[in-house]
Amino acid sequence: MVATAVTVTASTARILAFEPADKERFPVATPGATPRQTPQQQPRPRRKLFNLGRHTRRIPLRFDRLTAVERSLSAVLFLVASVALSIGAGSWWMQRIVFTPDDTRDTAAAILDDPDIRQDINTVITGASASALGVTTTELGALLENVVLSSRPGAAVMGPIIKQAHERIIGLNDAPVRVTGSEMIPIVLDQKAADVSTVTLPIPVIGTLKTIRSSLGWLFPIASGIGLLVLLLGIFARPERTEVLRGLGEFGLALAVAMLLFGYAIPVHMITAIDNSTWTHAIPRLAMRTLPVVLGAATIFGLGGLALIMGSMSGGKRRQFSTPLAVGRYRSDGPGWG
Repeated sequence: MVATAVTVTASTARILAFEPADKERFPVATPGATPRQTPQQQPRPRRKLFNLGRHTRRIPLRFDRLTAVERSLSAVLFLVASVALSIGAGSWWMQRIVFTPDDTRDTAAAILDDPDIRQDINTVITGASASALGVTTTELGALLENVVLSSRPGAAVMGPIIKQAHERIIGLNDAPVRVTGSEMIPIVLDQKAADVSTVTLPIPVIGTLKTIRSSLGWLFPIASGIGLLVLLLGIFARPERTEVLRGLGEFGLALAVAMLLFGYAIPVHMITAIDNSTWTHAIPRLAMRTLPVVLGAATIFGLGGLALIMGSMSGGKRRQFSTPLAVGRYRSDGPGWG
């Protein structure tokens, strides 16, 4: 009995010497009992399935790979600078075209192209000088309408008077517009008009135009200053080449929109929608004379901006496609993948 006990003890010692550690020990299934799960056997969370054909496997979603769609600080600064500079450029254009009075023939012809404005001037001058000239108001009115007010030579004669009217309606000069007898001579084409008393044209100061002119006066320097400052900040942020190209493209698109907005939409439609008085229609007439330039510039800026943006996007894609792929990300521990 003693020898047998010693043999069993030795066998037990040999078994214990080769017994694996607790964490390496395999669980022994007991009939009728629920198998115990070790930490390594806990079920893993389910991951998103991606269909790779017959090799379908679970690949974790990596949201950090979506950072390519985010805009860097330089790109945001370039976008803000583009909008600010385009607003400054558009406000300068509108101020130069419709809120800068002059006595040139082209400006006078553009304003006199409106029939209601011609009618206002014709009515006052005809009523004041017809009796002194010895003609009827109908005859003199027809002469002014057909020969003077609706012709380019007549627009050159009316240039100084139209300049005063333009200054008054935009609030640049509050003095009334008066026409003396000597100024009526080239208008009515008769020396007898020198004896006609001075008349005052019924031209009011239009508050809407005065407010817009004042707003454009400070909008141009403020928007331009902000745009230049933000542009310098974007340059100091050391942008990438694609960001510079995209910024130039966005600037081109912003300029195209600003030209259409300040060169056509606001002066032609928006102002007259706010104030529809007779002399307010002088502003759309002044804006329409440069409409071909506005449309041409907007087309060039828009197409150039789109080309630069597409170029920056295609450049980024070429660099992405030339990047070597990590083969290890497609490796699997399952059967059939080696």
